[in-house]
Amino acid sequence: MKKILLSVALVAMSVFSMSALSFKVEVNGVEIKEGDEIELTELEAGTLPGDQCIIAHMKLTNLTSNPINASALGEFLELAQAPTPTGNMAEMPQFCFDSCYPFMQDDNGVWKGGGSCVFGPNEVREGNKAHVEYRPAYEGMGFWDVQELYPGVSILKFTLKNNDDESDAISFNIKFNYTGNNAIDGIEADNAVAEYYNFQGMKVANPEKGGMYIVRRGAKVSKEIVR
Repeated sequence: MKKILLSVALVAMSVFSMSALSFKVEVNGVEIKEGDEIELTELEAGTLPGDQCIIAHMKLTNLTSNPINASALGEFLELAQAPTPTGNMAEMPQFCFDSCYPFMQDDNGVWKGGGSCVFGPNEVREGNKAHVEYRPAYEGMGFWDVQELYPGVSILKFTLKNNDDESDAISFNIKFNYTGNNAIDGIEADNAVAEYYNFQGMKVANPEKGGMYIVRRGAKVSKEIVR
């Protein structure tokens, strides 16, 4: 797996400056401050079978000994579009904070997502409960049928806030910059063992004959009926 490249640059603070007193935020091992922008460039294998994503691995820490009623919110400031008539926009296949949430387009055409949960005293939230998976602009029918990924830049504004105190929040940007020159290391499909998944992304040990599944062989993924 290629090493994820990071570059952190401070951007202008908003007119309404918020002080993050209760949370510590780290993305891919880098501590984030209010108004930062972190750039991610390398593809990884996502949690869904066969998915190819740029992943923001987060570590969110409650720095207090009190429970916090918190929200994590994401809003695209910029969203890549594949430069072909049959191409697709970039996607956020997993936005995970407590559970995993989809991104939806609001009445103004802005793509947003997020959710709420209670942070326990001094709780650290990471792994499958604190990450964002971004798929570059692509052509295909979904994560099981991505034919080609296209270069492009998307910018996601991420906000972590205390719902009971508006001044206790942190906002920063995640810049997903896919150049089209990176790839996932993996086994050649011809030599790989088939792995079967249902359409909820759960692995199936014993696929039923006649059933339709997502089948992964190395880095190649297809939708197949078991014969």
